[in-house]
Amino acid sequence: MTRSWWCSWAQRSWFCLALSTALGVGAGCSSDDGYLGPSVRLSGSFNGWVRGEIAPELTWDGHEYRGVVTLPGETVELQVVVPQLSTSYGSTSLDRTMAVPTLQPVAREDEPNPQTRGPLKWALPMPARYEVVFSPQQRTIHIDFADDAQAGQSPEAALVIDALRGSDRLSVSEQHTRGLALIESLRQRSVEMPLALRFGDQQGFLFLHLGLVDWQSLSLIGDFNGWRAGVDPLSFVLDGTVAYLGKRTTGSRIEYRFDLHGQRYADPLNPEVMWDGAYLPPNPSNLLGGNAGELNSVAMAPGYQEPGSRLRRMPGPDTPEGQARPEVLIYLPPGYAQATTTRYPSLYVFDGKDAVVRGGYTRLLDRLQQAGKVSPVVGVFVSSPSSPSMRLSALTSYRDPTFAEIEPKGDAFSRWLVDSLVPQVEKSYRVSTARALLGIDMAGPMVMSLAWKDSRFPRALSQSGRFGWGDPQFVASPYIKLLQTDVSARIARIAFDYSDADCPQAQVHDSSVRSALSAAGYAGKVQLYRSTTSNADPWESLRLRAEQSLPFLLRDLSPVVVVK
Repeated sequence: MTRSWWCSWAQRSWFCLALSTALGVGAGCSSDDGYLGPSVRLSGSFNGWVRGEIAPELTWDGHEYRGVVTLPGETVELQVVVPQLSTSYGSTSLDRTMAVPTLQPVAREDEPNPQTRGPLKWALPMPARYEVVFSPQQRTIHIDFADDAQAGQSPEAALVIDALRGSDRLSVSEQHTRGLALIESLRQRSVEMPLALRFGDQQGFLFLHLGLVDWQSLSLIGDFNGWRAGVDPLSFVLDGTVAYLGKRTTGSRIEYRFDLHGQRYADPLNPEVMWDGAYLPPNPSNLLGGNAGELNSVAMAPGYQEPGSRLRRMPGPDTPEGQARPEVLIYLPPGYAQATTTRYPSLYVFDGKDAVVRGGYTRLLDRLQQAGKVSPVVGVFVSSPSSPSMRLSALTSYRDPTFAEIEPKGDAFSRWLVDSLVPQVEKSYRVSTARALLGIDMAGPMVMSLAWKDSRFPRALSQSGRFGWGDPQFVASPYIKLLQTDVSARIARIAFDYSDADCPQAQVHDSSVRSALSAAGYAGKVQLYRSTTSNADPWESLRLRAEQSLPFLLRDLSPVVVVK
């Protein structure tokens, strides 16, 4: 595939006929070498269709007209205006045959009324300086990045310019090689998409989709186009290895996804996300939800600072063999981006994605912080396997005779959390060494086990924790035995909340947990909260209880300003 910003007109005879009609009877197309005067001008959507002396000028070099013009990063319409002849090229009487997809169908030679055709269109990737070459004799307009297009651009944009400039003159294999090299360069630099660009007084986004796709009806959908597929198509370049869409910023913040032949998905190169808010029906096989819910990608314009909290995907580290890699979502409190010398306490939440999507725990953290009930924290929301049996297996370290088919793999999961996930979070985000854990259902005993075994986790909250797991009588389970070990000297705060509607394995707090924590050293460090309210939605019950438990768990924690 030859991918460049080329437009070529149809048969010369048809072109001359159209031009003579514009000039009047007796006027010719041009001189033999295409000369139309010392200069022509460029008019289009980028300059409000100005045609006078302030329009950009293309000058004759003896063979064709050329000039360097600053153009925006979006789909633009262009005409070449010939002042000497009071006419234009690329007007409604001329054909469009383009290598880059347009927003309108390409005109056909057999159309009965060629006068209905619109101006020529180009899909340009970014605001930059472009060289425009107009050849009346060859009936073409060619647009490419100018030699100085990289000046004033970001390093990431310069990589793209270097890869695309002159690529239409390469062979297919050379284009393919250059496309793979661009992809590798962007990945090595961990470049996040879209590129938020500012060039002169223009700013915009460059959306890139990397890698070959099996269908070329790829478009961008979002709140800026009513989530309609096909309105903003991407253009494929470099033998299809890269697709792009340049778009001027129409606001400070947009939400979007890719649409590939009806399949819609978040931008894999953009960590900034937000749940799309769509209704989620209950999951009969998994009361906690099973990781349902779609995420939209979020793009912020150059210089824009999000006033509220943010949510980011973080590629989780490799997991123990045979276990699925959890999806990790990072909650950043309001003001995180501006407080560049501040380190925040961290709160690790399991089952993380369901807590975000179904539980609304990120909004809960917002409310608690706004009310002054907790200090700002960085939330690390870690998903659990969607399958109920795999979830139980991943989170427990003990067998249970009631669930004989469950193979305990919790020790491997805990090692992954401690040895891989926590170091990656603390390397990637500004967090302090103050850590807290929150676990729901089977994850409740798991986080308490970590608090008992690892001094790096002195705070833990169990919600509806299955502390009866491993014992049919619910009184001498291995988790209860662990709690009977007195570690009060290094525990800061632990909290348990539960409901009368919980499963039997979770209804052991008053009878067992309270007595296990009777040592004097736990005084003031333990909170047990029981809810007698019946909620049809388990997440509503969990969220209401968390409003009571989180302020206790996170009390005395606050961000730390680091003096450099």
